[in-house]
Amino acid sequence: MLAAQKVERLHVVNKHGFPYALMRGFLDGGEGSRRLVVTRHGRVETVPQAVVVVNRLGDGAPLYRRFPGSAERFRAVGATDPFRVFLPEARARALAERLPPPAFAGWERSDALERDVVAQSAGGPVTVRRMSGPELRLEFRREALRMTLRLVAANPTARACELEIQLDGARVARVRLDPGVGWQAVAVPLAPAGEQGVLTLLAPAEVRPVFRALQIFDD
Repeated sequence: MLAAQKVERLHVVNKHGFPYALMRGFLDGGEGSRRLVVTRHGRVETVPQAVVVVNRLGDGAPLYRRFPGSAERFRAVGATDPFRVFLPEARARALAERLPPPAFAGWERSDALERDVVAQSAGGPVTVRRMSGPELRLEFRREALRMTLRLVAANPTARACELEIQLDGARVARVRLDPGVGWQAVAVPLAPAGEQGVLTLLAPAEVRPVFRALQIFDD
């Protein structure tokens, strides 16, 4: 992806990872013209053309990253887990059809959401995440006055699941996930009141929905 986008200045934010192969490959592929900066906290003096975030033990999956000195936000693109690749927003949006945002993106912290696992589906193996308890919380930053929760979910049990969705403690939607029907796609409009929001998904105690995509978008 980095080579295809002709990235010459790359910033790697590394915590709990070991991205040597990526860094070495990036530098070797540029014949001396490429520049690489590696930090732990994301502070740089020169604004990069792309950012790679490596945090294997982290839970946050923000849609954007910001850098001092840059007037433009950087937006997550592509399915590159466990790495996250960010491009300048205008460029990322122009490439959205070919490089859509990651399937799991849009929040800074979560509670009761298991890590990625590979599951078998009718179309082959897919990366999924499962609720580990009856109440899933996603803390996110308001990126626009109007936002959208998008999820693709399945109910692996034999019982019907009424999934209640709350924004800052107020119910905004109720989604029925029927058993045995495969993946169901849902979009819920959101209007966060503050700069930070809390999205809560409540499921019956005996049901643990599985997500193929879980995204909080600003469009």
